[in-house]
Formats: sequence, structure tokens, C-alpha cells
Amino acid sequence: MIAHRCLGLTSRGLMTYLAALGLAKVISEQADPDVRFGWTGDTFVLRTAVPDLAEFLVRDYRPTPIVSPWNGGSGFGPKDKSQRDFVERLTESQGSRLATYRSTINISRDVVARGDAARKPWEKARLIQELRNHAPDDALAWFDASVVLTTDDAAFPPILGTGGNDGRLDYSSNFHQRLIDVLPELGANPKMSRGWADDLLSGSGMTKLQSAAIGQFDGVGAGGPGSSIFGSADSRVNPWAFVLMLEGVTWFASSAARRLGETDSRAAMPFTVFSSADGPIPGAANESARGELWAPVFGAVTAPHLTQIMREARAVWQGRPALRAAEMYGAVHTFGVDRGIDRFQRFGLLQRNGLAFVAVLLDTVEVSNRPTVSLAAAPTRRARGFDKAPGEATKRHTRMFDAAALDYLREPDPERLLTLLAVQTTLELAATRSERSRAELRSPSRQARSSEVLEAVAEVLAVSPEARVAAGLAATGAGGPAPGERIWMRDLLLGSEPGARATHAPRASGLATRPLTDVLADLVVWAAQHPVDDERVDRGTLLFRDHRYLTPWADVHAWVAGLLDDELLERYFLAFLALDWRRQDIDRLPGPGPKLRAIDPDLAVLQTFTSGSVFLPGTPANADEGRVGVAEDWPLRLRAGQIDQVCGDAAAVLRRSRIRIFTPDGPALRSASYSRQPVLSSDRGQGTRLLAALCAPASVAPLRALSVIDRPNDSAPNPTTLDEGVSA
Repeated sequence: MIAHRCLGLTSRGLMTYLAALGLAKVISEQADPDVRFGWTGDTFVLRTAVPDLAEFLVRDYRPTPIVSPWNGGSGFGPKDKSQRDFVERLTESQGSRLATYRSTINISRDVVARGDAARKPWEKARLIQELRNHAPDDALAWFDASVVLTTDDAAFPPILGTGGNDGRLDYSSNFHQRLIDVLPELGANPKMSRGWADDLLSGSGMTKLQSAAIGQFDGVGAGGPGSSIFGSADSRVNPWAFVLMLEGVTWFASSAARRLGETDSRAAMPFTVFSSADGPIPGAANESARGELWAPVFGAVTAPHLTQIMREARAVWQGRPALRAAEMYGAVHTFGVDRGIDRFQRFGLLQRNGLAFVAVLLDTVEVSNRPTVSLAAAPTRRARGFDKAPGEATKRHTRMFDAAALDYLREPDPERLLTLLAVQTTLELAATRSERSRAELRSPSRQARSSEVLEAVAEVLAVSPEARVAAGLAATGAGGPAPGERIWMRDLLLGSEPGARATHAPRASGLATRPLTDVLADLVVWAAQHPVDDERVDRGTLLFRDHRYLTPWADVHAWVAGLLDDELLERYFLAFLALDWRRQDIDRLPGPGPKLRAIDPDLAVLQTFTSGSVFLPGTPANADEGRVGVAEDWPLRLRAGQIDQVCGDAAAVLRRSRIRIFTPDGPALRSASYSRQPVLSSDRGQGTRLLAALCAPASVAPLRALSVIDRPNDSAPNPTTLDEGVSA
């Protein structure tokens, strides 16, 4: 066995990639069935007993019969004068090398003539079926690569345009012309043919290229506007590259789409998927594309092994065939493809230069195990329940979601996951903006589990106070009308789920269109005005009774002080709203907690009431009732900017009450000596931020850190703990 390193047959161009497979095909079928081939790095290596590949091509290669009688310009139509001359050259050839080709042409002419003689001319599908019935077996691979017969009509794999032609370019006729260029039996110059073969295999350029059409396979060689420093250049090609490219295409013979469980009549070409709805390249939302070819690259295979890979075309994501670019990323990163494949070259078939399409290398994707990509499954399934809602806003957010899903599945990291979840929430907001849309939607699938996502984004939570505050806000529940019922933050801000038995509108409007602090402040006002029965509370309300993620209180105070990035916090909040917090155990951050940045005395007082730590005088320390909550009018007055008055009233109530703290000996009730000093002017915006912060997990710890709570016989508390007085 000789190892031939074919430097010119790289995997980075679709033409050279297919030409490499074409070379392997003809060698395995015509010279050495034991040939092994694949890529080492980006170099195609072919191990075979054939000593001289170029000599084999020039002297011994027998071309696969490639004809497309169903196309205009193929040489079989009444107007195909010049193309018919090329076909005649083939039929007039001598020797066994082209015997099968001559037979295929003659049979095709007979079939076309019978179709023309019929009372009613045959439709394209009927003509193709008759050709399949009568043509030699060697010709069937081309038929299956270019056209697939379905129960309804003929479907066209995108790699060969619309049935073996691209606009006015017929690939079969161009194949005939390139055979005339390289085969001595058809009049080719053997020296020139040998030079082209050597150049293709070695990657050199010693022989002048032929001026000829290429189609979509080589964006550089295709010429056209902007392809030269002089503005435009002619299309040029190595004839052997074109010949072997079409030989290689036949590896991708298609089958009916039913094999992959698709519902439309699209041809199921191996490893061919729909492009992302946001375009194959970011910012290309309106770019026309035929789809994408994910070309498999492997280290060393035999021809039977590659046949099996192509026949099965295994690309599975979450138990289903991958039909979109994002799903292909998921399949590649979860070993949902054949283990013999090392990587994929992702080619987008994009419309450029007017109406012409061209294959563009979009990415090189290594086959690897990236378990976290599975976290995209739940958002993707859920998004499909909203993307059919009417309206341009829904379409726009669907494109954004698909782009975010592709981005995460391509390179799964915590920030991309959070972006995906945030876009999921905005899609749901857009789809349910009107009652009509909400009523027409089917019940969506479940949200992603919060515990799984929290584990995946732990590194973000560890360093970002914005993420911790956002998680605490999103993981919040309010009491419902029924005893023990919880209404979670996403339902409060997005309304009831489509298809739910009991429906309700959002309790506060404007999420993602107004500042988050304004939306949350309105929600607190609503909660205070719609209190629920709570046996634990004698006066006022606790507002939010459940928090499944406990944000360190220092982070919340930093937020109120304006020390955090509000835009970043809102993005994280939208992401965490996409999660199912109902099955999440209360989570605390590991470690000592964040460094203390600031204490807002007003927030410390108000949080003491929302934490359930304020009790009426005379209440036992271990009692579960007797609590004093937020007065009904406080939120509305804070919303109006009456910070002095409200916080003064709260401080007065605090002095008349008792505060429960936890000591080494158990719970204890203490008095507070806090008196608020009036401020000459009140900031209405600050009142809004205070209200928004009351949605977050609350604790008595900030008030203790101010040293206004009596502590007889108590050790000084840890000012960053959340373990005392947290509402739950």
C-alpha cells in the first residue's frame, strides 16, 4: 500500500472535498477495493496499491454515466444544440472505457423520445421514473444525488441545485465538456490532462486552468463581480477537479424524506439540514439559502464503511433526526453521529452575486462530548409552542431564539445559555402579548429545571452580583387564592400559561419594555393591594412568601445603591424567569458570601417586615403567628416618592414591635432602637428601587448590622448571613 498525500484535495472547499471523495470512489470501484482514505489534518491521504494516481485518471478512469435528460441544456432537448454536440462526442467514442456511458445515453434518448411521442407529454417525475427503470445501475447514483421521487412529485437535494442544474448551468453537460478536456479518447491532450491531474493532487498550479462554469461549488474560482482587482474575472476550473467533484457527489445519494421522519417532501440528502432562521451567519436574517451541507471528515475509512455512514446519515439530537443547523451542533456535541466521523465542515449554500448560489464554509465542528448542550433541549421544545403565534414581533423573536440556540449549541458556555433563556422569555412575551394570541396557542412544554441550570451557570453566580439578585427575584413566589398555593414570578409578569384552566393577565405590565425596577415596583403595589389570607400574619402582608434562591442581602443593598449594572441584571432576570423553580430546593451560595458594599437603612427596615421577622409584643419567640407585615398603603406611597413618611411610619411600628433573631440557644425576640432621620427631599426613583428590592429574598441581618437591635448575651452576627428571618 502506498500512502498518497493529496495536498490539493483539502476539506476547506466544497469542490476539493467532493473531488477527494470522487477520487476515492473511482479508485475503490475500478482499481483497488481495499483502498483506505481520509484526512490527516486538512490533507487528504489515500492508501492504495495504485502507484500513480494521475496516470490512472488519464489512462484508466471510467467515468460514471451522468446525464440529466429532464433538464433544459442537458443535450437531450430540442433547443440544446451546442450541448447535444458534446453528447454526440461521447456516443461516437470508441473503446470499452465509455461503453456504459454510450449505453446510458442511447437508453435516455429512447425514453425521452417515447415521452415526446405520448399523447400528453410526461411530467418531469414520470420521465425520471422511466429513466430509472431502464438505465444501467451505474447511472442510478447520479439520479439519486440530483432528484428524489416522492409520492407527490420530484424533490431536489440542494447540493445539486434544482435537479442537477443551477439556473442555466446544467452540471451533466458541463461534466461532458470536462471529460472532453481530460480523456484522450475524446480528443484531449494527454500531457495537459496529466498536468491538471498532477496539479489537483499536489496542490500546485503549473498548468493553466480551463475557462468554464463551476456553479456553487467554488466561490473563488466561479469569478463574477468583485472577484478580481480589475472588478470581475472569468470562471476558471481544473477540469479534473470538476470531474471528480461530480463523482464525489454521488456518495450523497438521497432517499425519500420519510426515512428521516420529516413531514414535508424535502429530499433527505445525507447530512443536509435547513439553515438557521436567522441566517447561516449572524446578521444575515434575510439572506436566501438552499440549506446547509455538513460534510463529514474522517481519519481513515474504507469504501464500504463510508457507504454505510452515508446510507445511515446518523445525526440525532434528543432522540430525533437533526433537521436544522442548531440541531446538528447538538448532535455533533452529544455523539449523535457515526463514531467514524472526526469533524464536520459546515457549508452554507447561500445566494450571492444576484441569483447565483455559492458554497461558503461557515464552520469546522469537531465531534466531541459536550454534555451541557442538553440544557438547550427544554428551551427549544418550549419555544416551538410559541413560534407559531401571529405577528411580526413573534417572527423577529423566533429568529433571535434560533440564533441564540445555534450560538449556544455551537459553543456551550454559561453566558450563552443565559442568553438563550433570556431570548426564550422575550419570545414568550411577544407571542402572548394579546389575548387572541394567547388563546390560539397550544399548551407549551415544561420549562428547564432550575437545579440543572444553576449548576451549569455556577461560575457566573459566583462572580456576578447581578446574576445572584436576578436569580433571587425570578425564584420568588406569592401566595395564591387557595391555601398553600403559589404564584411564581414568571406567572405574575407573563400571565398564565397558554392552555391553563385558570387564566389571568400579567399583574404588572411592561416587562422587557420598561425598566425592570418600575415593573417590579408595580408588582409590589399590586401584591399589597391584593393580600392573601395568611394565618401567620396579624397585620399587613408579607408580599412574597417563598424564595427558591437566596440572594445575599449585601447584593440587594448594592443594587438599591446603584452599584450594579441594571441592564445586565435585567438580562439575567429574563433568563431565570424561563426556569421551573417549583421543584427547586432553597439554594444558598457556598462560601463566605460577598463583601459588604453598602447598607441602605430604609431598605433594612422594610426588608425586616417582608422577611416575617417583626412580631406583635407578647408573642412567644417560637410562635408561627403574630407577625406584622407591610402595611397596605406603604407601597403605593413609596411609588409616589413619599420615602420619608413611609419609612418613618415603618420605624415607628418597628419600635413598638419585637424582632425575632436566631441565637445559639434558639429564636429570641428583641426590641429595636432605630429612628429615621428625615431627609429634606425624597427621590421618587429611589422609592421605586426600594419597592423593587422588596421582591428579593429578605433578612433581618442588615438591620442587625446597623447595631440598632438589642443583643443581650448575643454574639455579634455575621453581617452577610441570610440564615435569620428569611421569609419562606
